[in-house]
Amino acid sequence: MSARFCRHLVLAAALVSVGKLASGQDAGPDPLTVRESVLVTANLAPTESEAVGSSVTVVTRAEIEARGTTSLPELLRTVCGVDIVQGGGPGSAASVFLRGSNSSHTLVLVDGVRLNTPTTGGVDLADLRVDQVERIEVLRGPQSSLYGSEAMGGVISILTRRGAPGLQADASAEAGSLGLGRWSVGVGGGGERFDWHVSAGREHLDGVSVASEQAGNHEKDAYTNTRGAARIGVRLGEAGRLQASWRALDATADLDGFTFGVGPTDDPNFSQSRRAQVGAVELEVPVTPWWRQTVLVGVSDEQLEGRDPDTEYNRYDIANRTSDVLARADLQLGRVHVLSVGASFERRTGVVRGGFDARADVGAAFASSQWTWGEIGALTAAVRRDDHSVLGGHTTYRVTGVRRLGEAGPRLHASWGTGFKAPSFNDLYYPYYGNPDLRPEESRGWDAGLAWESAAHGVSADLSYFSSDYDHLIAFDWSTFRAENVARAEVRGWEAQVGAQVTRRLRARVAYTYTDAEDVATGQALARRPRHKLAATLLVTGPGGLSGSVTWLEVRDRVESDGTPMDAYSRLDAAAQLPLLDWLEATVRVENALDEDYEELPGYTSPGRTIAVGFHLRLARK
Repeated sequence: MSARFCRHLVLAAALVSVGKLASGQDAGPDPLTVRESVLVTANLAPTESEAVGSSVTVVTRAEIEARGTTSLPELLRTVCGVDIVQGGGPGSAASVFLRGSNSSHTLVLVDGVRLNTPTTGGVDLADLRVDQVERIEVLRGPQSSLYGSEAMGGVISILTRRGAPGLQADASAEAGSLGLGRWSVGVGGGGERFDWHVSAGREHLDGVSVASEQAGNHEKDAYTNTRGAARIGVRLGEAGRLQASWRALDATADLDGFTFGVGPTDDPNFSQSRRAQVGAVELEVPVTPWWRQTVLVGVSDEQLEGRDPDTEYNRYDIANRTSDVLARADLQLGRVHVLSVGASFERRTGVVRGGFDARADVGAAFASSQWTWGEIGALTAAVRRDDHSVLGGHTTYRVTGVRRLGEAGPRLHASWGTGFKAPSFNDLYYPYYGNPDLRPEESRGWDAGLAWESAAHGVSADLSYFSSDYDHLIAFDWSTFRAENVARAEVRGWEAQVGAQVTRRLRARVAYTYTDAEDVATGQALARRPRHKLAATLLVTGPGGLSGSVTWLEVRDRVESDGTPMDAYSRLDAAAQLPLLDWLEATVRVENALDEDYEELPGYTSPGRTIAVGFHLRLARK
């Protein structure tokens, strides 16, 4: 199959849909009138899941609670197309590879505000927690036409919890292996016009040695994470809303050093602190019956400091800040057509003490058209122009389509798009590496698949093929001894997902991803991307009795950057919540239950079996 095939597939779906519409079939509900099954990341305007042509996975609040963990990396491990690499236990750097793209090619959003740092272009997921997150949407494939730079491989969007009518409070605490102590508390409420939610939490672990215990390193590296969040919303008129959200964390991790010729080794005096916060104010208001206006102002701020009295190589002070203003209008142009148009402005600043102090402004204009023909199908087309004050302009495109085959039959879905990533400030300015003449990295990608759901039988399935090409990738060039646009990569693969509602409260899900990611110049597999990943999950959710989850994860066929094979591994994780009273439940969580001995990242420790027990208290008043 080829990109031409995908474009023909999308076009065919659109033409058939237009033909049926013209023949007088029901056009379905207004695209701006959405039901509960709504995705807010896949298109600019909120869209019902049946009308989304891109590949998207949603992790709901119910699953977050059933899985037991508060760690974002642990939740994402079981998502199709997502690979997490974290070596050294809690607090150690955790990178995400989405459909074989680089770790800096995935855009991470919290309530619409980007977390990717200007200095690296990526996000370290190690400190992100989900105890006060409502849902996570993972959008795969090039999405720069919607979100600009860093969205070459896809988008991970985190949406925080909001208060419900009445008054609610919940608190949890647990203790366990590795010297774990964790607590969190949240309080929220709301009425007809106003809702609010605030939360706080803290965890501490004595940890494991970050440097490989298999190689004889045994000094325990502790980790502490303190966090808080708040969200307030006000209803304006009958359909408008003004809301503000804020999240902050203060984390400290003891790390280990690196000895040339030996590898990672114990360092009792090396630690890293991260202080980060993200805030957003968003206004959504209907201007007319056919025009809905959204304005978002957001700020993401991070301070990263490394301390080690023994060596200057472990001492660093890095500051990142991204400020963003976005205005978008969703226009209902007829019964089946929504046009979203808007503009945004970003100011990115990054300071590396002793290295550089840099700033870049990014302005963008974008438009997306969405045609939805009820149960027949949908078609979207998007274009975006970004103007970077250092690198100039870049234009990206995207087309998606959905076609239902029969009234209750499967859905044919496909997407094609382009992506780009501006060089990070490290790429441009870092001493003895940076190159101010770099140009953006670029990608082209498409996917096509068949999805089927049967509400009557509680069964769903989705099989998708994906393909992406990456050009002008930035890598160290030994001929110039600095960063250059010298690398290319090709990624091909397919994803298979099957879910079944076994009973009213028990759901089973299996997700398999095959990824063939290759460096075009060398023909070698790209580092740290597994060729095979399988995740099988049993979820027990809903009121009445025991709830929890069992997850089996298989990761196979990975290589390190020098071509050395990496450990294949299996993991069995389980969690359970047992009601003791109407308002109190006992919790237990076991990770790596079979005590698998492996290194997720060569030279760095992966913890063995860990167990945590605790309680969860819930109170509510109408």
